[in-house]
Amino acid sequence: MMRMTIFRSNRLAIALVGAVMAPTFNSVVAQQGNMDIAVAPVAQAAQTRASAPTIRPGEFYAAPYFERTSGPANAGRIVGTGDVPSIPLTESERPLQSNERIFVNVPPGMSSAAGTRYVAVRAGKTIEGVGLVMIPTGIVAIERAQPGQAAEARIVARFAPMQIGDQLVTMEAVPANLPRPTPVAGGALTRVLWISSEPVLPSLQSYVLVGSVTGMRMGDQITFYRERRTTDAGVVLPESNIGIAQIVRVTPQGASALVIDQNYGAIAEGTAARVTAKMP
Repeated sequence: MMRMTIFRSNRLAIALVGAVMAPTFNSVVAQQGNMDIAVAPVAQAAQTRASAPTIRPGEFYAAPYFERTSGPANAGRIVGTGDVPSIPLTESERPLQSNERIFVNVPPGMSSAAGTRYVAVRAGKTIEGVGLVMIPTGIVAIERAQPGQAAEARIVARFAPMQIGDQLVTMEAVPANLPRPTPVAGGALTRVLWISSEPVLPSLQSYVLVGSVTGMRMGDQITFYRERRTTDAGVVLPESNIGIAQIVRVTPQGASALVIDQNYGAIAEGTAARVTAKMP
């Protein structure tokens, strides 16, 4: 059996908003002068991992999530681009680029002050009896707004292809200084309802959406498993653990989880899961 584990500090999603949420490495060097880079001992590296935030901003903002079937109740929209092309093209079909100047309608009643940020999302698959999957595509920052005109904004982060027509929703604050989840036995049961990008073999860093479970909170961990089964010869085979994911977002319709540990590449829609670690 081959086992793969991803440490929290190496998650790909974090890099997507690193430039947005924190100073760059070069700016730190410029402030502190020459820096000697040394390889930390194993024990020190372990301490660094242990002190990492429970949920990072990139994991939260990039996570697909369930919304009511009719979509967000109060959403704005990307309505145009500030780029002037040299050749004719259909703007609505062209993917928008990082740092591109765009025009937006902010969510009704929300701020259009310079510096205000919104998350761009697009509608995905509708899960019968559950809700609509919303897929974050990036983050935009308002630069200027004038009465009677669309506000000018800038794309400051991208998670997926962004296009004119994507909706804008408020940028919720990510809870800080969350404690570590505590292992529990006999946790609540749920199932995988949707997998981001619908891969054949979901792997580490994949987002999955699971059914709503009473009491589930951001930071909880779930374990995917193959259920107990009986062979053709009548032999009962026990459960087999497949992987572990951390809950990074919870809505009334369900929960978003990020795969952080994996024994087998066998996560699929319908795969059983149980809560195995809970936030205090």
